[in-house]
Amino acid sequence: MAPVSLSQSRTFASFNQNFTFSSLPPSSSSPLSSASPNQVVSYDFKKFRFSQMHRGALRFPSHRFSFLGSPIAEAARESAARGEARTLAAFEKEPYGCGGALGEKRRLRDPFVRVVPYPAGCGEIAALFTTCSSQLFAGRLPWGVVGQGKYRRGFSG
Repeated sequence: MAPVSLSQSRTFASFNQNFTFSSLPPSSSSPLSSASPNQVVSYDFKKFRFSQMHRGALRFPSHRFSFLGSPIAEAARESAARGEARTLAAFEKEPYGCGGALGEKRRLRDPFVRVVPYPAGCGEIAALFTTCSSQLFAGRLPWGVVGQGKYRRGFSG
């Protein structure tokens, strides 16, 4: 089956099953260039990571981004907070999560080596998917936010 491009789909699923970008509106040029907000759905304790760190690394405009958090059981909150603190520290050093512990975690989530189809299905952002750097991706993106320099927590693009 051929990969579905973002231009053909109104839903953009992420690298893993923990979150999705949803409600991508149709557009004459690209669904990612519309001014309507896009939403990430994940556990509520991950809000900072997705709304600041991941969104910032993608240079996605904050005014077009929203986060819908799902609560976890109270008994799991303390453990989740400790794990999230470790994850935040790792993404602080490596915003694209392609090496070290984050890269290994990603590889373990794909035991059958099924590659993410987005680079092949959406040429507009193919270069972004191959970025592995502590620097923000400096190439052109369809949502038009210009960024450069070292990644920093809370990039507000």
